[in-house]
Amino acid sequence: WPKLPTLTDWHQDEQVSLTRGIAFLVPDGADTPTAEATISAEGVSRQTGPSEISALVERDKAANAGAAVSSLPVVNDKDGVPFQLYAFAPAGGNGRWQVAAYSEEGDYLLAFRLNTTSKAAQDKAMPVFTDMIRKYAKEIPW
Repeated sequence: WPKLPTLTDWHQDEQVSLTRGIAFLVPDGADTPTAEATISAEGVSRQTGPSEISALVERDKAANAGAAVSSLPVVNDKDGVPFQLYAFAPAGGNGRWQVAAYSEEGDYLLAFRLNTTSKAAQDKAMPVFTDMIRKYAKEIPW
């Protein structure tokens, strides 16, 4: 999975990350099943998975059946690479809210996702999510 920058007051849930094969972050003090907000980061090989970002968008649309999908402004990472953001709002406003950010990195497609339990939780976590994207770089020095 993509190496992510350190986020203040968030940590990686290593067990869920290993189980799902994606980087999975939760707020400090929250446990994954009950967290109001989570962030995941997935790298999909073009050689074994879809070769175009549109396929990832369609996959997320299918996973969020009935959700209203809207395009959000592009956010550039630390290297200046653009991430296109989409918001998935559940029908009737009840259910899982998601903002997904998609980009390309060589042989990989990237999908970063903010999942929340409500619009209020999404609004609260959105600055953390966009800040993470802005700090992300292909080669984050550790």
